[in-house]
Amino acid sequence: MTESSTLATAYDRVGDLVGEHWGDDLHYGYWDEPDDDFRAATARLTREVVARLGTGPGQRVLDVGCGCGGPAVEIAATTGAEVVGVDVNPGALEVARHRARDAGVEHLVEFVLDDVLRASWPEPFDAVVAVESTPHFDLDALYPVLWRLSRPGGRLVVETPCTRRPLDAAARRRAAGFLDLLRAARIHRVDEHLTALRDAGFEPAEVEDITSNVRPSFSRLARVLAARRDDLTRRVGRVEADRVIALFTDWASVTEVGGAVLTAHRR
Repeated sequence: MTESSTLATAYDRVGDLVGEHWGDDLHYGYWDEPDDDFRAATARLTREVVARLGTGPGQRVLDVGCGCGGPAVEIAATTGAEVVGVDVNPGALEVARHRARDAGVEHLVEFVLDDVLRASWPEPFDAVVAVESTPHFDLDALYPVLWRLSRPGGRLVVETPCTRRPLDAAARRRAAGFLDLLRAARIHRVDEHLTALRDAGFEPAEVEDITSNVRPSFSRLARVLAARRDDLTRRVGRVEADRVIALFTDWASVTEVGGAVLTAHRR
């Protein structure tokens, strides 16, 4: 099995386990209302990211690791820009195409099955967005590719989990199960992102710490799964149900991991 197909299988597995509660967009929620649910919170995070792109009609946006298409559809629907979403998961891309049709923006959105490190397009993009996809890449390999795919002055917006301080041995053990489940390479520090961006030819413009807004995502999910343990057990068996609940509970306890939104421009 290739690395891409392994990653796609991992996300399909996570979707099967938690999609009923989380929704299609398997990224952090942005929590700021007491009665939020996961779909409202993940939609809010998508809006927060899209608002930083500053794109409009006639411009082209690349969505790196677009998954089920939430950000791509939001960009097209709210800004009128054309969007290309690229991902290695064919099942997620099929969901994304349905979402684009349902939103009436299929004429503005194209979804491509490919590894962005190998992909190429004849024209550069006015903006590039990456929503929680950078943990699957070596930053020193990814950012030069995104620089090449961007026009001069083009904008890059990256929303990502990040480590706020080094993980000790206990934290690494608690984090290991979740990172393995998603086949994530590693969670980078913000300063590693900034160094890799500058080395690639981007000029970082802003770093916003959104930890307080996104950290409730996994503790809330762990509580929901624990409350519905019997339902999960009927679907996957008690051993697997207990493992999944423990995995998300452990990940929620790794307070060294936060979230950030980084914006930069191609020099």
